[in-house]
Amino acid sequence: MRLRQLRVLGRRGQAGRKGIALKRFYNVLRTILADAVSRITPAARFRVRPLRRSDCGDLIKNYFSYYDELRTSPDFGIVFYRKKPSYHAELKWFESLYRSVSSGNTIASVAEADGKAVGLCQVTRLRPGSEVDHVAELGIAIIRGYRSIGAGSALIRDVLRRGKGFETVKLSVFSSNTAAKRLYRRMGFRKYGTFRRSIKRGGRYVDEDLMRFDRTG
Repeated sequence: MRLRQLRVLGRRGQAGRKGIALKRFYNVLRTILADAVSRITPAARFRVRPLRRSDCGDLIKNYFSYYDELRTSPDFGIVFYRKKPSYHAELKWFESLYRSVSSGNTIASVAEADGKAVGLCQVTRLRPGSEVDHVAELGIAIIRGYRSIGAGSALIRDVLRRGKGFETVKLSVFSSNTAAKRLYRRMGFRKYGTFRRSIKRGGRYVDEDLMRFDRTG
């Protein structure tokens, strides 16, 4: 009986020591993971604000980084020019965007983190002065390292809130981009069609889903 009790106590002692060691291991692992997450996602402290003229340099730099990302992510979900634009061409793009914002035909919001613009979302009126100017088109892009932390939903929410003059907002998204489609559905967008073979990239075709957000009806 005593021998049996000693064996049981011995096993309990070993189990206790293992439990303590395992607890220490999990605490160390938790600390390592928390540190890694803080390094990977520094944009947990971002803010959303309207576009400024001073964002020009950051946004051009961001756009050029998407071309670099395309080399390793061939399914990257924005439409590219076949030849990378020049910096001068992008300056013209930004001036055009800023004029459209100033005239009220575009609502543009920026995600800012660490003192720089890391994401842009815009809704632009279709053909101002025409019978379709109650409709706008949405575009959004966020640089690597600042995605999947809520910046996308915050940007979309902001442009929809500030763009109440647009009755319908539409967008197109790669049919294979399930994460983006899930985000858009959560923001109130609904699919209304598919544009087959709408993009030709590297000799292959990509379908796009067409989605819309309606304030009425």
